[in-house]
Amino acid sequence: YEPSKQGLSDMLKQHCRIVEHPLFNELKNMSTLFPSIPSEREFNHNLVSLCEERSNTPGSNPFSPVLAQFVEDRHRLAVGSALLPDLVEFYLWLHNRLAHLLSYEVASRLTINDIILRAAVRFPSEAEKIKCLFKRIKSTFNKYIHLNGDVIGTGGCLMHRHEGQITAITDDTPVMRFLSTEETLEGNDWLCEVMQNVMNVHNNLVDMVTSRGLSSTYQCWLPEAPVEIDLKGFSQSDAILWNESDDISVDYLFLSIMRSRLHLTTKNPTIAFCHVGQTLQFDMDKLEGDVVRYFIAGKPHLISAEMTIRQPFRFRNLENIP
Repeated sequence: YEPSKQGLSDMLKQHCRIVEHPLFNELKNMSTLFPSIPSEREFNHNLVSLCEERSNTPGSNPFSPVLAQFVEDRHRLAVGSALLPDLVEFYLWLHNRLAHLLSYEVASRLTINDIILRAAVRFPSEAEKIKCLFKRIKSTFNKYIHLNGDVIGTGGCLMHRHEGQITAITDDTPVMRFLSTEETLEGNDWLCEVMQNVMNVHNNLVDMVTSRGLSSTYQCWLPEAPVEIDLKGFSQSDAILWNESDDISVDYLFLSIMRSRLHLTTKNPTIAFCHVGQTLQFDMDKLEGDVVRYFIAGKPHLISAEMTIRQPFRFRNLENIP
C-alpha cells in the first residue's frame, strides 16, 4: 500500500498549496459579488409562505398576487398550453369524422384503442396521423393530470356534472370517456373538461392583470382589454408558457429575479433568502412587472369550449342518446 499512500500524500500537499495561494483567496472573496441564486423550488416555497403570511394578516394587501399565481401555475400553463391544440384536434376528429358511424350500444363496449384501430381500416390515409396524435395526447394529458394532483374535477359534461373524476388515460380507456353526450351517467366528456381546465388556468392570469389595473400600469405592453379567441385558433404565440421544457421561459424568469436583486429599491415589498450563507432580497413589484411584460402582455382571453367547440356526439340513427 506504500505507493498509494505516497500518492495521497502528494495530492494533499498539492491541494494545500492551491488553498493557500493568494489567487484562491481572491476568488473566494469574489463570490460575495456574485451570489448564487436560489433554486426555483426554494424561491417558490419562500414566495408561497410569504403570500400565506400576508393573507392571514388582517388589513394587509395581497403580496404580488399575479407573480404568486404565475409561480404556482407555471408548470400547468406550460404543459396545458402544449396539450390544448392536440385536444381540440382530436375532439373534433372524433365528433365529426365518426359521427353516425357508431351506435350508442357499440360505443359503450369499445376502448379508445379499438376506435383508433377501426378508424385506421376505414380511413387508411389518416391512420398514422391519428395514432401519432393520440400517442402525443396520452403522454401530455397524463402529465397534466399529474400536475393537478392526479385527478381533475368531478367529471361529466360541462352542463351536467356528476360524481366521476378525470384520471390518466390509457389505450384501454372506454371511448365514451372522450365523447360529449347529454347523459348524466358517470364518466363522459373528459376532453372538453380538460380543455376547460386549461382555459381557466390561462384566463385566470390574463384576468388578474386586467382586474388589478395592471393594464394601465404597464400601458406600453397591455391593452385595456385582452383580445378574445376561439380555442380552435389557439397556438403557441397565444400561450403564456409553452411546453414544460421551455428553457427560454425559465431563463427569463431567473434573469428577472437577478435584475430585481441588482436594482433593489426599498420602497417595494421584498422577499429575503438566506442562501449559501448570504442574504438575498428581491423586489417583488419589479419582478411581477417583469413576469407581466415577458409572459402575459398581449395574451388573449380564451372563449369557453362549451360555447365554441362542444357538440353532442351524433350516434348512428340517433341525434342524442336515449
